Amino acid sequence: MENIEKKETPLLDFGILIYRNFKLLITVNSIVAVLAIGYLLTLDLTYQSTAVVAVQNESGGAGLASMLSEVMPFSMGFGGGSELDKYMGILNTHRVLDVVIDKHDLQNVYEKETRFETYKAVLDNLGVFDREDGTFSISYLYDNEPEKARDIVLTFYGELTEIALELNQNIAKNYRTYIEEAYTKAANDLVISESSFSNFQMTTGVIKLEDQITATINSISELEMMKVQKEIELEFLEKTLGLGNPEIKSKKIEIAVVDQKIESLKKGGESFLLATADIPQNSIGYFRNFRDVTVKTKISEFLALQLQQAKIEELKRTVDIYLLDPPQVPDRKIKPKRLSMLIIILFFSASFTLMYILLRDYYKANKELIASKI
Repeated sequence: MENIEKKETPLLDFGILIYRNFKLLITVNSIVAVLAIGYLLTLDLTYQSTAVVAVQNESGGAGLASMLSEVMPFSMGFGGGSELDKYMGILNTHRVLDVVIDKHDLQNVYEKETRFETYKAVLDNLGVFDREDGTFSISYLYDNEPEKARDIVLTFYGELTEIALELNQNIAKNYRTYIEEAYTKAANDLVISESSFSNFQMTTGVIKLEDQITATINSISELEMMKVQKEIELEFLEKTLGLGNPEIKSKKIEIAVVDQKIESLKKGGESFLLATADIPQNSIGYFRNFRDVTVKTKISEFLALQLQQAKIEELKRTVDIYLLDPPQVPDRKIKPKRLSMLIIILFFSASFTLMYILLRDYYKANKELIASKI
């Protein structure tokens, strides 16, 4: 009789092994499942509330200085993206965190002994994200009380609004101060020039010039006014942004171009204007005095208007952030994900049980060999 060759069938052997230990597998994993369910039911429910905040005029690059866009004839250099990052950063400051912690008693809620540990706990639950469309989101996680999650987000936004208001009013105040100083100086200069012009007229009796000379004076005075305006802008930018800002270099170039144009007009650079040197000698004093009064009058009028607008802006309580989507009371938890956690627990339980069965079977089959090597 021919011998039947036996083939190794590890898969079949494994199936038989599982069948023989099926009761053990079911028993162990049933106990694990009951214990896991009991544990998962004791876990706190975590809710998340989210608000979406827009930075007004973000695309235009006005950002924090948008409230002064009609007053300031130049860019403040506050880019849109930097403004959004600035507001997001403010939410992580201790000033904001202290208000939130104290208002909602979070040091006791999180059972922390020190303020530093409370800061960390709050930041771990706070989410501030750039949505890359000129808006950012503020979200907060809170256990068991969905209303609290919403209230904390509102507190974060409320404190951010207060700080944004302070920043805007500070910019308006600084700009008003510069304009006020420039206007006071221009007004004083105008009084001196008017007095000098009056004395000249009384002394010489010269009281009128030809239209061509008047046109020369008007053209130069317009450029002089523009030069003063740009010099004020330059001084404010240097003290606000620092000397290394590229906008300061651009402003200096603009002033140089205006200076060149003024010199060109004084030398008769335009065919329809009369050069200063061509004015009769007995009228040159009149020309100079009349030009000074005209220039300084226009500068004073311009600065007076700017000063009134700056004062109005300083009194306004405006911010350049807007609550696009107010936070809502969440109606569903975001964690724990109990079903997912139960599946993972049962997977590892079954894996460890199978490993135990395989090791036990191997030990029984090779008991003598193992004993001989020990």
